[in-house]
Amino acid sequence: MKAAARICALALVATAVAATPAAAAPAPTPDGVGRVKHRGSATVSRDRDTASRSEQLVARALTAVGTPYSYGGTSPGGFDCSGFTMWVYSGFGITLPHSSSAQYALGGTDGYTRIASPSDLQPGDLVFQATGGDGVGHVGIYVGNGNFVSATSSEGVQVRSLYDSYWGPLWVGGVRVDAIAGTPRERTRHRDSEKRKVALHLVRADVPLVLVPLGTLVPQ
Repeated sequence: MKAAARICALALVATAVAATPAAAAPAPTPDGVGRVKHRGSATVSRDRDTASRSEQLVARALTAVGTPYSYGGTSPGGFDCSGFTMWVYSGFGITLPHSSSAQYALGGTDGYTRIASPSDLQPGDLVFQATGGDGVGHVGIYVGNGNFVSATSSEGVQVRSLYDSYWGPLWVGGVRVDAIAGTPRERTRHRDSEKRKVALHLVRADVPLVLVPLGTLVPQ
């Protein structure tokens, strides 16, 4: 019975692998954006790089917490809001304009996705507030769990909630940099890859498996 279950699991894994379309390897670009790395005969695919870029970007942003505010600043010696986001993204080969309104205007252009609702944000997305009146006057980076990190004139670089009494009413929108977040197809490939890894791990660990609706593998 255990042998039959293992055979079924292996068949399912093989089917999943065969069903996933092969993607053409992207051309390498500076600073690791879309880079394909070679380790002997193994290739680290772009969807795996994409899965970690947003996490790496958030980690880079959080290293600057506590940095003082400096009007026109674009370095760890001192930041203004758009100078801070410029610096964070520059570590991934992405050049942003030194203006919160100009960064917001990128939304909807090639390589940038406009985000209307805070509920649709993903870590690494740019977030914008109207601190100067009706238009965009501030920009930060979403770090997850309803929080964002930004450089403010009163506190320097700090993490705050998008929904607190000050920032909540000032929400304008968000912008996703596709080179960091990846395309929907890349994100789907990454999820499928992770499912196959789990299935293979269970088979190699000799965990008894059963097939359930939708072909999901679960321990018995």
